[in-house]
Amino acid sequence: MILFKSKRFLKKVALPKAWSYNIGLLFLRFNCALMLFHGWSKFNNFAKDSAEWPDPFNLGSTFSYSFTVFCELVCTLFLVFGLFTRFALFPLIVLLLVIVLFIHEGEPNVIKLRKNHKLFF
Repeated sequence: MILFKSKRFLKKVALPKAWSYNIGLLFLRFNCALMLFHGWSKFNNFAKDSAEWPDPFNLGSTFSYSFTVFCELVCTLFLVFGLFTRFALFPLIVLLLVIVLFIHEGEPNVIKLRKNHKLFF
């Protein structure tokens, strides 16, 4: 027996409604916009904070700080406006993985699940 042979069922239940999909995207974009506050404060304090920024890969603290500001300002703006979302997410994912796995490694809010796996919450 075929359970979902009716196109009417697919239109009503299985496919997302246009308004709920758009409201969900709007909610996610507003939440992404909250990261702009972090990026803007880092951008304003670039001169004094860039020398003290952590450098996990020995690329220079200025480069690491610039990458962080780029991710939190430019990539977040692209996400908020819906431009180049896949390309904008890659630097943000890299930044957040570096933060979780290297910068906040020994802090108490990092839970070690197995040998090398960590969960940040």
